[in-house]
Amino acid sequence: MHTLKILNTHDTKKILSTLKEQWGFCEKLNYAFVVNAKGKVHAVTREFARVIDLKLRIDTIGFYFGTWNSDGFRLSIEGSQIIGPLAKKNVVLLDEKEIVDWAKGIDIEKETDCTGYVILRKEDDFIGCGRIKEGRILNYIPRNRRLREVNRITSGETAED
Repeated sequence: MHTLKILNTHDTKKILSTLKEQWGFCEKLNYAFVVNAKGKVHAVTREFARVIDLKLRIDTIGFYFGTWNSDGFRLSIEGSQIIGPLAKKNVVLLDEKEIVDWAKGIDIEKETDCTGYVILRKEDDFIGCGRIKEGRILNYIPRNRRLREVNRITSGETAED
């Protein structure tokens, strides 16, 4: 059976404390958090959390916010877009080539003073969360969300067309 659990105040404070410690994010979030059987944390409006019947067979609700791992909390792409604009530390600026490589699912070679999980950005665009390890930013973009090389030759066309 699929199970969802609405996080209580204690568990929600743990997430907010981690956001403050890791990224310097001190704002209040107007979401309730729900965790699924795989440990993924989703955010929903507080109003929705009050009325949802968790006895229903639901895999997920809301938007994917992040995941607890053994080494900390990793934000999703959407989570980084919410936290990023107000984060005060562990935000890494990427250049155009690094952005393209990241979107393809490639780890980024980059020296930085940041530690642990970092939010990645290009100017005012926040593109996700990675983890610093040995001078690299490890990529967690799921395969189905990665940028793919597009083959310009489709059926019936030739290279000369």
